[in-house]
Amino acid sequence: MKFIFEGAFWGLISGLIIGLIRFIWEFSYSVPSCEFASTDRRPTAIKFHFLYFAILLFGLTCLVATTVSLLTRPIPEQCVSQIISFNDMILFERSLVIWFEYIRFE
Repeated sequence: MKFIFEGAFWGLISGLIIGLIRFIWEFSYSVPSCEFASTDRRPTAIKFHFLYFAILLFGLTCLVATTVSLLTRPIPEQCVSQIISFNDMILFERSLVIWFEYIRFE
């Protein structure tokens, strides 16, 4: 499966928007001191640790990108034929190494 431009774009935009909402929401509340930790009235979503939120946001971004890529039309084959994949580049580099070794030994 290949990610289409629209899928990657909307995945990144959704991740950015959700991340900005969490950022603004977290900094709009002040953290209570340790003495008043039992009376912390912040929403649970803000108390959720930011590293766990980052993992959740990564998963959500991948889900949005995959869903949008699957729901949009695929790129026409004539437009994709000129794109070089990673495996093609490795094969190209190996063929260059073999060619240069052949020239050196002649």
